[in-house]
Order: sequence, then structure tokens, then C-alpha cells
Amino acid sequence: MSMLLVVLAATCAAAQESQETPITLPKAENAKKDPRREGTLTLSVRPDGSVACMARVLFRPSPLEPEKEDWGKLRELFDARRQMRMWQEKEGSGEFVKYAVRLYADRSVPFQYAQFILMHAAQDGGVTRIEIEARGEDKSRDTLFLTLPRDKGIAPDRNPELNEVRIVLCAAGRDKLAPHLAEKERHDADLERAEQADLKSTAEKHKSGGHLVLNDVCSAWVQKAETGTLHKTWVCAEASHLRVPDLGEEKRAEGNRSRYRDIAAKTKEISDKTRSTVDPSKRAPIILDADGAVAWEHVVGVVDALAGAGIEEVQLVGNPRYWRRNK
Repeated sequence: MSMLLVVLAATCAAAQESQETPITLPKAENAKKDPRREGTLTLSVRPDGSVACMARVLFRPSPLEPEKEDWGKLRELFDARRQMRMWQEKEGSGEFVKYAVRLYADRSVPFQYAQFILMHAAQDGGVTRIEIEARGEDKSRDTLFLTLPRDKGIAPDRNPELNEVRIVLCAAGRDKLAPHLAEKERHDADLERAEQADLKSTAEKHKSGGHLVLNDVCSAWVQKAETGTLHKTWVCAEASHLRVPDLGEEKRAEGNRSRYRDIAAKTKEISDKTRSTVDPSKRAPIILDADGAVAWEHVVGVVDALAGAGIEEVQLVGNPRYWRRNK
């Protein structure tokens, strides 16, 4: 499975963008204030998964008919920038670029849409620097920083690592860890069908369209040891559209923060004892393996907590849907 390495952080940018739906940023305790850099490409991801650059929509999701989804405009944008000498890391070579991509994504958007952007950024754009905007404790717009690896998602890894510390966030239920790990493509295909069923069943109550219910709760593990559940903080007014209807947004957010810290603490404990087989002087890589349906806020929350624990490098697992649709 191809993976994207992540070293997270967040930044402010798309305030001038005209938006159809307001974006609520995920919260982060360890994000930093960081000035906007020259050439930064800001992409906003709205709650419905649509992706825009300034006022121009580059992608609109079609989850009920995914074969109609078209990432062509985003790929063209990445490729065009890759060919511009002013952005090439090494002039005359489009292998890697020196500008950063900044994600301004809604907390509740399914991870897959941010995940696809990261995968296209690496594959089509030669991008290695990602900035993620988050909301600090003082409600300021702060930044978490990601670094996409140069040897993953672009070229096959010729020196595979045998050790790892894996964090799993699964939206399919507590009993789905085994298929999540051992049958990734089948697990994702089953999950996609469940997502489509949710969208159809909830559409009648919402003029703007349906939404996912299955990701109202997701289960978390570190090295196959369950560490609890995480709850989406966007709460639908329709109680039947919630898996935990009696839990409000504030309680959900409070519980999530505690669980993120638990995940980070357990990860650090194991990581400190696990060495890399590629370079024994370093710790084994930490991998965040999240279903595409998992709310974006949980991915940000876990990486933010890891940063607070002194862990700055995390590998994100790629999405099987990306590979299926880009064969």
C-alpha cells in the first residue's frame, strides 16, 4: 500500500474565497502561527467534499456515482505549476516543487477528500510541503505542517521497513479491525456502499443533500490495542441520523481531546521501544491508517496530539479508491 508521510501543521488563507457553505476548521492545540509564504497554493475543502481554489471550484464530489467524479482540473493545476521554473526545486526539473499546498478544510469533511488532494499533490505536482489550517485555543487560525515523502507515492519503496507503529481509525465499527488491516480494498468497497446508503437515507431530511451517519462514531486502535471511540463534533438536528443522539457537541469535543492524547501517549510509549529496520538509529515509522469516511477533524486531532507528544513525523496510508479510480 502506498503511503504519504505527514508532518502536520495549519495556516490561514482562504478568507477572501466566496463559499457556498461556511467552513468550520478543526481545532488544534499544538499548531503554530505562521506567515503565508510566497507561492502557497490554498485549497479549501467544503463540508460536502467540493474543492476550490479561491472562487474557482476544481472538484465536486459525486459519491452516489463515483465513476463521474473528475479530479482533472486539480491535476492540471498541479501539473501546470510543476512545469513552472519559478516553482521547481531544481530549475529545469519538475520532479519536486518548492511551494507549499495549504488545506483549509472543514472539520466534518470525510478524510478521503483531503486524502485525494495529498495523493494528487505528490503524484501530479511533486509537492512535498503541506500546511493545514486549524483553529487554536484562542480561536486564531494556526498552522500544522506536513511533509510528503519523496520516496512514497511517486516511486516504489526499494528498502521496505519491517517495523512500524500503526494507529487505526475505523468508521465501520469495533469489530472491523481485522478486515481493515488484512482486506483493505474489500473493506473500503464495503464501506463505500454503506456510505452511499447513508447518503440516500438521510437526503429526505436535508435540502442540501444527505450526510454520513456511520462516521458519527469511529473506533481507534494503536498496534491492535483498542484506545476508545471518537465522535464527529458536527451534530445533526435529526436524532435518527446520529449513532449517539444524546451526546452534544461540547461533550464530543471534550472526549475527543482526551482520546487524542491517549492515542498519542500510547503511540509514543511503543515508538520509544521500536527501532527502524532500515535505520536502527531511528524509531520505526508511525503510520496513521484512517478510513476515507473518518471525519477530517480526527486526522488533524491525532496528528496534533502526536506533535504535542514530540512526534513530528507520521505516515498517512493512501486510499484504495484513489488507486481504483486512477488505473
